[in-house]
Amino acid sequence: MQNITKRFPVRVNPVLSHKYELRTSLSGDWRFRLDPDERGEVEKWYDYPFLFLDYIKVPGCWQGQGFGDDSTDTHKETMTEGRAFRATYKGTGWYLKLFDIPAAWQGKRIWLNFGGINPTAKIWINGTLIGDNHSPYVPFGFDITELVKFDSNNTVVVRVSEDDRILSFNYLYTGIWSGIYRDVELSATDAAYIDSLSLLPDEKTGELTVKAAVCGGNTLKVHIIAPEGTRVADFDAPVTDGAINTTLKLENIERWSPDSPALYRADIELCSDGSISDCASERFGFITLSTEGKHFLINSEPYYMRGTGDFCENPITGSPSTDREFWRRGLKVLRDYGYNYVRCQSYVPTPEYMDAADEVGLIVQSEMGMIAPIWGFSMTNMYNWPVPTPDLREAIRKQWNAVVLRDVNHPSANIYCMSNEKRNTYFPTVAWRCYNETKAIKPTSFVIWTDGGHKRVFDGSLPGDFVNDDAEADEICDLPVIQHEFKWWSSFPDVRQVEKFKGAAMRHLAAEKAIEATMKHGIAHILPEAAENSQALQFIEMKGKLEALRRDFATLAGVCHFNAMDTMASPQGVVDIFYDKKHATAKEWQQTNGDTVILSSINFDDRILISEKEFTCSFSVSDFAHPAFVTPHIEWKLESDDSVIAEGSCDFAHTPYRTVRAGEITLKLPKCTSPEVLTLKAALVEGERRIDNEWDLWLFPKTEAKGELFPAHPEINCGKKVVLTSRLTPELADFAKNGGALILRSIEGLTRPFEPVQHLEVGRYFFTKPASYPPYEELQSGTIIKDHPMFGDIPHKNYADLMFYNMIGESPALDLEPLALNDCDPIIRMIHAYQVSRSLGYIVERRLGDGLIIVTSLNICEKHPESLYLLSQMIKYAESGNWTDCPEISEEAIERIISGTNLD
Repeated sequence: MQNITKRFPVRVNPVLSHKYELRTSLSGDWRFRLDPDERGEVEKWYDYPFLFLDYIKVPGCWQGQGFGDDSTDTHKETMTEGRAFRATYKGTGWYLKLFDIPAAWQGKRIWLNFGGINPTAKIWINGTLIGDNHSPYVPFGFDITELVKFDSNNTVVVRVSEDDRILSFNYLYTGIWSGIYRDVELSATDAAYIDSLSLLPDEKTGELTVKAAVCGGNTLKVHIIAPEGTRVADFDAPVTDGAINTTLKLENIERWSPDSPALYRADIELCSDGSISDCASERFGFITLSTEGKHFLINSEPYYMRGTGDFCENPITGSPSTDREFWRRGLKVLRDYGYNYVRCQSYVPTPEYMDAADEVGLIVQSEMGMIAPIWGFSMTNMYNWPVPTPDLREAIRKQWNAVVLRDVNHPSANIYCMSNEKRNTYFPTVAWRCYNETKAIKPTSFVIWTDGGHKRVFDGSLPGDFVNDDAEADEICDLPVIQHEFKWWSSFPDVRQVEKFKGAAMRHLAAEKAIEATMKHGIAHILPEAAENSQALQFIEMKGKLEALRRDFATLAGVCHFNAMDTMASPQGVVDIFYDKKHATAKEWQQTNGDTVILSSINFDDRILISEKEFTCSFSVSDFAHPAFVTPHIEWKLESDDSVIAEGSCDFAHTPYRTVRAGEITLKLPKCTSPEVLTLKAALVEGERRIDNEWDLWLFPKTEAKGELFPAHPEINCGKKVVLTSRLTPELADFAKNGGALILRSIEGLTRPFEPVQHLEVGRYFFTKPASYPPYEELQSGTIIKDHPMFGDIPHKNYADLMFYNMIGESPALDLEPLALNDCDPIIRMIHAYQVSRSLGYIVERRLGDGLIIVTSLNICEKHPESLYLLSQMIKYAESGNWTDCPEISEEAIERIISGTNLD
C-alpha cells in the first residue's frame, strides 16, 4: 500500500458549500459483487472491472437492495428470527465505479471522500491499494492526486468486509446491514488544505473561537453571516505551525435553543500568498448547556427535557438515511409533538440528521459505548458493544473522538453518552479520559458515563454532567435527573401500512409475524381493527403515565419517552416509524408533552363517579415555558354532552420550573339514571396565554349488589329466567337447554393468566405491552368490543377505555381455542401479543338448546359500580330472550367449560 495521505474525519455532502469549493458527487450507480467465499483479494478483483456484473445504488446498504438470500437474522432485542431486509447476507461485498476528473482540476490536489462505510473498507484506485477504514461512523478521505488520470477513466474499488463489525455498535439493531451508506465525493484543493475546522461559540460572551488544523497556507479568512443573512464580521487569522486558534467578538448575538434555533454561517478561506487554496462554509449556533440545582439549563434558562429514543431504523433505506428532506420533516414532527431532544440509543446519526436537528431545534444525544453496555460480552447481553480492553480500546477512542470532531459545529450535537444501563464499570479511568477529551474538542457539550445508571453512582467517581436514571433517583441525587426510557408502551403492528413499505429496503417484519400468528389461530380478520384499537389504548396509557410522572416528581429535570416513533419490531411510538400520525395529533400530545402542562390528581382506577356523590380533584402545574407564566389561574369545567355540569376557577401561588399544586375542586355530582360520559377540562390562563388539558370520567347510577353475585351452587327453580354462577354443572346446562339463561363468571380454569412484565406490575391485562420482549405469551395489546345489546345504555367505544379499567386490569381473559369457543368473535376480545396472537376474550355468548350461556372473566364485584351496572344490563339482555341470532355452543365446549369450572 502506498503512503497516501488520509483525512479523518472529512466533510461529505455538506449542507452548505462555499462558492469557490470544488466538489463533485460519485454517488448513484456503482457496479457490485458479493464475495461469500473471500476470493476477491486473492483473485485481484480490483484489477478486473468486467467481473462486476450487478449494479447497486450508493448511498445505501446492499441487503436493502436485495443482495443476499432469504435466510433470517436474529433481532437483537426480541431474540426473534426474521428477514428484516429485502435480503440477508453477512460477509464481504465489492463495489466498483468508473469516474473522470474534471479537466479544470488539473494541477490541483485531488481527494476521494467517503461519507460512511459499514463495517470495514479497503479502497483501490486504478488497481493500487490506497488505504482502509475501520470506523463505520466516520467520514474519511484520501489524497489520490498521484494515482489518477485526466485523459481517461479512473477506477475506484471498495471492499467492504466484516472486520471490526463490533465497532458498528447498534447499527444492526434490527438486522445486519452493510455497505457504502453515505455519499462518495471527489473534491479538489490547492497544495494547502484545511484538515479540520472547529467553530466554538461562547453564548455567554458572544465570542467565537475558530480552531483549524491546516496543511500549508498562511492566512485563514473568516466571514460571519447572521441568521437573518446579514454579514456581521470579517477577520483574518494567521497560520502558526499548521494551526489556527483565534477568537472574535460578535455583538447582539442570537442564541440557538429548541424554541429559537438560530443558525449563523461562517465562510472560511485558507489563503496562500493571497489566493484561496481551500475553503468551506459551515453553520454554528450559540448554545450553552449547564445545570443549577435540579434544573437542566439551556442558555441559563431551565428546560423540562422531553426526549425520545431513536434506534437507527430507517425502513426506506435500511441503512441510516441521508435524505435531509426526510429528516427535516420527521424531526419537525418531533418538535411539533413537544420533544426537545433525542437519545440515539447505541449509535450516532448521520451528519444529515444533525443538519435537520440544527434547523428544527432538537438536541441530540449520541451514544457510542466507550465503556460498553450492561454486561459486556456475557451470554445475557443483547447488545454487541465492544469493551475498552487493550485490543479494542484505541479503536473505540479513535472513533469516538473523530465523531465528536465530525459534529463539533452542530449546535444540536451537544450530549455524548458512553454506555447504556451499566451496573458498574471496570474502566473508570477510560471514562474520565473520554469525558475530558470530549470537552477539549467541544467544551459546550454534556457528557455522561451511562444512560440508565443502575448502580446510581452519584458520588463523582464517574463523570456525568447530569443523571439519566429512574425518577426515584431524584430524591438521592444532587444533579438534575432525567427519567430513563419511560416506558416502552407498544401498539399492535399496523398491517394498513403496507403501501408505505412499497419499494422499501426493510420488510414490515412485525406485520408479517402478526399475519402469520393470527392466520394460525383463525383470527386474521381482526388485524386492521387490532392496530387501530391498540393505538387508542396506547395513547391513553402514555398520557396517564407521563402526566403522573411529571405530577409526582416535582423537581425532575425531564423524561426520555421510549418512544416518540415506532420501531420495526415494537410499534411503541406516538407517531409511526415514518413520522406519521397514529392516534394522537400533535396538539393533543402537547397537552401531555408540552413546555407547560396542567395536571390532575385523577388516576386510572378512579375514573368512575357515582350519582349524587362528592367528587374531589386537585390540579398541578408544570411550567417550563419561555417566558414562564407569572400569575396565572386555573379555569375548569365538568361537561356532559357539551352541557356544563359545574365550572369554576382556582387561584394559586405559581412557581415556574417545577411542579406545583394549583388548587382543588370539590362538588356534588348530579343525579343520573343511566351512565354518562363526563369530561373534566382545565386550562392555565394568563391574559391571552392558555394551556389546556382534559380527562374522561364516567358517571354511573348507584347500584348495589343483592346477595352473592356468582355462587358456586346457585338455586335453580322454574320461575328463574337468569342464573348467575361461577360453575357450570350438567344441571345448569340442562336449565339453559330448557330455555333458561346462564351468566358464568370464571377466573381460574377458563382463563389464560400471565405474569407481570417490564414496567407493568399493575394493570397487566388492560394496558398495551411494554416493548416486545419475550416471553410473548405474557403480553397483550388491547381489546375489540362488539356493538351489542348486552351493554344496554352503557356508552362505550369499540375498545375498552378507562371505564373498563377496574374490570380488566388484573383479570385474565378467557382462552377461547382450548374451550372450543373460537368459532366466532367474542363480545369483548383481548388482542394478544402479535407474535403469538392466541384467541382470547372477556365476554362470550352462545345459545344452549333453547337457552343462553354468557361466559365472562371480567372482574364483576360489589367494589366497582360500573361492573354491577354492566351486570344489570347483561341480565336484562338475557331476560329479553332477544338472543336467538347468537351461535350455538358445541357439546365439546360445554364439556370443557364444565371441566374448567369444577377443578376441585
